[in-house]
Amino acid sequence: MKILNYIKTEFPKISNRNFKKHLTKEWIDDNFMFYVNPEKCESLIDFCDKMHANYLGKYFSGIWPAKHSYPESGKFLINFIKSTKNDNVIDIGCGDNYYKDKVPNLIGLDPYHDAADIKKSLEEYKPKIYFDHVIALGSLNFGSHPKDTKHIETMFKKMVDMTFKGGYLHFRFNPGLDHKPIKKDKFSFMYIDWYPWTREWIYELLQKYNLKLIRFALEYNHQNDERFFIIVQKV
Repeated sequence: MKILNYIKTEFPKISNRNFKKHLTKEWIDDNFMFYVNPEKCESLIDFCDKMHANYLGKYFSGIWPAKHSYPESGKFLINFIKSTKNDNVIDIGCGDNYYKDKVPNLIGLDPYHDAADIKKSLEEYKPKIYFDHVIALGSLNFGSHPKDTKHIETMFKKMVDMTFKGGYLHFRFNPGLDHKPIKKDKFSFMYIDWYPWTREWIYELLQKYNLKLIRFALEYNHQNDERFFIIVQKV
């Protein structure tokens, strides 16, 4: 975890017992874009998690320029959904809600972007219906310390549980590659933790949750970094 590692380089003896003493407002203001009050945090990890959430919110509410020209998760995805049952579609982590006017019956869910139909995180969202298609193009890409794997699997399972039997889930995964610096963003990207997805972990989840692989393809973002794109069916 980048924020935690940075703090430990500054304070080698920091611990849950003394982190509130070390992390003064002056030091936080000098070293980060945001202020999180350590007094309101249960542990050092809790502080880092809250700080990380702030960086994600800043980055994905406008700094990161979304790319919509992916061949697989762009035109192919749109046509695939249109060719199948699509009475209820949800885009989790929809960002600027690009697919809203391109995919029938779609609602966009995103905790950061004002263009979302529902401005909540997946953790906060309580679905009242099942979906024919669940889209998650990058929304399970964050976290690097061991507990994140369990959380990501929990969110993955929640998406599966939201899907009709016979319905489809569409994912784009980052194999742990940092975004390169961009002109609009001097330094906030450097504190975002990218989850290191692997093909082995993906296939393990598909088997565990009884999902049939329909399509697996490689894509590249506008910084030419590799992404895994998959379509699976709940059986």
